[in-house]
Amino acid sequence: MVNEVRDLTMGTRSSIGRGAPMGYALWEYTASGWNLRKNAATPGAIPSSAPKAAGQFVGQIRAIPCVDAQ
Repeated sequence: MVNEVRDLTMGTRSSIGRGAPMGYALWEYTASGWNLRKNAATPGAIPSSAPKAAGQFVGQIRAIPCVDAQ
């Protein structure tokens, strides 16, 4: 179940406003919880917080849009 819009996996950038214009972060679920696997934030952006819900299995990857650093 998706609790927040930012928890949705984002598509690629397009002319209709879809995607993650400030970049994205890949979070991996491990035995110890969510760990940031890749930070693809654009300049001036930071990764969003880790997903709030527990992963469904170890190794699950979630893509979450980055947010403005300010």
